[in-house]
Amino acid sequence: MANQYYMNLEKFSLNKFKQILKDEEVMPARQILKEEIEERFEVLTSMGIHHLKDLIDALNTKSKIEDFARRSGLSKEYLVILGREARSFKPKVVPLREMLGVDEEVVVKLESIGITHSRHLFNRGRTREERERLSATTGAPMEELLELVKLSDLARIRGLGGAFVRLFYEAGADTIETLSNWEPEKLSKAVVMLNKEREVTKWVPSLKDVKQYIEMANALAKVIEYG
Repeated sequence: MANQYYMNLEKFSLNKFKQILKDEEVMPARQILKEEIEERFEVLTSMGIHHLKDLIDALNTKSKIEDFARRSGLSKEYLVILGREARSFKPKVVPLREMLGVDEEVVVKLESIGITHSRHLFNRGRTREERERLSATTGAPMEELLELVKLSDLARIRGLGGAFVRLFYEAGADTIETLSNWEPEKLSKAVVMLNKEREVTKWVPSLKDVKQYIEMANALAKVIEYG
């Protein structure tokens, strides 16, 4: 069940990963990811790397990185940064209390039964029946639980932390499914306008970022039942 929280990295192609690296803006310390990208990714393919999971598995320990560097001719510095970037596609969970605008009393009630972050709630509140059980156990209102489940659903997307999930939720992209159906330009405008009115966050994602969020939403399993 926990696996469905994350993107299926076995189906996320190396070519798609390369395109994202080409398109996204990176900090100076990560600029190496864009350098000689075609040549380096050809080497990765020749080493049997075809999907993101292949890459993560190949670079998940220091000894593996050193061995891969020796066999491929790619530098250890590059492989360390590349591996870190690849692992970011399995984003960290978001603590419920770090989500903006949530009812702290409801969060405390959920924490009392071991539900402290987005993956916990995703796994235990996917159906109405499960949410009804949580409500009966904790005393948390169904409406508040549903909102937290939706925020937890959005938190599955790489780059959406506790502030951005609220921003997208309020802009009308309140679940993975609804987000995946938005046109990037329209959603970007909606997010900018909303933030001007309510100042939800200090800054808003760029149109490029919004496009990536929508692409990732399309790659995630739609398993929450909202009926």
